Parts: sequence; C-alpha cells; structure tokens
Amino acid sequence: MNHNEPQANLVRFPAGSGSDAYFFNVKQASYRRRTCQLMDKDGIKKDPGYGYGKTTDNWRASLDNYYDMLLQSNNKGFLL
Repeated sequence: MNHNEPQANLVRFPAGSGSDAYFFNVKQASYRRRTCQLMDKDGIKKDPGYGYGKTTDNWRASLDNYYDMLLQSNNKGFLL
C-alpha cells in the first residue's frame, strides 16, 4: 500500500444498502428471520440478502477485514 496517496480518512461499514440487514457478530446462516422479507419494485417479496460480520465468504468483507483495512490505511471508521 502506498501511504503517500490521498486517503479517505473516514470509512463507513457496511456501505450503502448493505447495512439494511447486517448482523455484526453473527456467523453466516446462524441467523435467519423467515418473516422478514423486502418487497421489490414489482411487489415480489424476497430475502433481503443478509450480511454477516463473521462471514467466511471470499467475496464479501467481514468485520475483521474492515478493522484490518482501517489499521493498514490509517483511516478512522464508523459502523452503521
């Protein structure tokens, strides 16, 4: 990482609509509310796409990944 590059200084996590159904201290699939569904633009109810802070998915950031990134980049963060 080049520390001479401009920095964001403040990094939000999870970003965007990822915070709508995010559970910080839960492993994936250990928590599921079947009654909680979101309706799309066509009126079809769907799973909201839960996010988990303890995920092991290689394509999704975990809470530990977020804290590691803050340390490496010397930024501050805030959780939503």
